[in-house]
Amino acid sequence: MHDVLRSFGEKLMEEEGIIINNGQCTSRNSLTKIRRLSISNQGDDVLSLPNVITEQKCLRVLRLINCPRINRIENHAFESLKRLRVLDLCDTSIDSLPDCLTKLLHLKYLDLDRTKIRRLPESIGCLANLQTLNLSECESLHELPMGITKLSNLRCLRIEKTPLTHVPTGVGKLKNLSTLLGFFVGHCDSMSKMDGGCDLDELQYLCNLRHLRIDKLERATRTRNGNFMLANKKFLRRLILECRAG
Repeated sequence: MHDVLRSFGEKLMEEEGIIINNGQCTSRNSLTKIRRLSISNQGDDVLSLPNVITEQKCLRVLRLINCPRINRIENHAFESLKRLRVLDLCDTSIDSLPDCLTKLLHLKYLDLDRTKIRRLPESIGCLANLQTLNLSECESLHELPMGITKLSNLRCLRIEKTPLTHVPTGVGKLKNLSTLLGFFVGHCDSMSKMDGGCDLDELQYLCNLRHLRIDKLERATRTRNGNFMLANKKFLRRLILECRAG
């Protein structure tokens, strides 16, 4: 599904977008009312956007391609991009998000796969229209904020191969989730007094799941009501269970 979305984005880019490769615009499209922008092979450490883009305030899609050196985004970079719907920062060296990101109230797709992100702001819960959040293979990310449980329109959460200690209690409130890849059972610290993480009971409320991966299954305890937590998952098409022998 991830590759399909990328291909679809590339097709749209031909019509309403431009590509900036190594600082040079390679598109023949007019620089007026640009909706989609791809930046590739940028050698700078800080993401910079052309003035013509920030002045138009029309951008809907921003993708970074082959920009592993970028590790910082200036706050002002997004202040004029409040109509942004898609933000793809995967495979960059971004380790934190600017505070103004949470003002992107129209944002639907946020991809941070394989970045060096260390933490997400608690205010991420303000992204009320966010539908897809990709956080797979983020080696420096160990916790998710409680604010993530406020993303009521979230449909896809991917946190595979990310060394999280736990998933915040309350994920079961995200009832629109159809893809949950990386549901960590319990907490790596069994004595944690802050948030003990989720047990399998949390999944009983997610009735629309189609793709589910459960990690750290060895930390599971018996469900409170004794019912099988997947009994109401009539749409489920793919189930992956990860369990390490004691």
